[in-house]
Amino acid sequence: MSIRVRIYRNLHRPECYSIQAKGPQGWRVLAYASSAILADVKLTVRPGGRASVLATGRKVVHAWAEGTLVAWNTCPDAPPYRMEAERDMSVSCAIVSHLPNVRAIDRSRAAILGQPIRYNPRHAATFTRGDGSAITSAPTVALGFTDGRPSMLAIDATPRALALA
Repeated sequence: MSIRVRIYRNLHRPECYSIQAKGPQGWRVLAYASSAILADVKLTVRPGGRASVLATGRKVVHAWAEGTLVAWNTCPDAPPYRMEAERDMSVSCAIVSHLPNVRAIDRSRAAILGQPIRYNPRHAATFTRGDGSAITSAPTVALGFTDGRPSMLAIDATPRALALA
C-alpha cells in the first residue's frame, strides 16, 4: 500500500518535518520526521502564502513536497505516531520503514545521487536547484537536515532503482 503525503518543514520543532496525509476532513498531520524519502514528487509553493511572508516577514507554511511516502525517520522529540490518524485516514503502518539518516546522503553522495534543491521565499517563487533554476517535480526527493538546516536532494531515479544500484 502506498500513501500520498505532503511534507514541509515544521516551523516550531527544530530539525523536524511534518508529514500530512489527506483524509475525509482534509490534510492532517500524521507524523513528524527528521528525514524522509518521497517518490513521484511534486514541489508546490502557494503564491498567496509567499506574498504574505514577503509582506509581513512572518513564517507560514506555504511550500511543500508532495509524493508517495517511501520511508521516514521519526523526530526524536516528536509525539508518537498518530494511530487515530491512521484509522481515520486508512493509512497502513506496514508502509513505514526506516532509512539511513539523510545527512549521510547529503554530504557524501550528493554528486552521485542527485542535486541539492532548496526553497527560500526571498530568493525565488519556486523550489530551485543549486544553479538557481526552477524545479517543480522529481522522481525521488530525500529530505533531511545538515548542521541544523533543512536539506533536500532531487534524485533522478526511483527509490527502487536506487535500492538495486
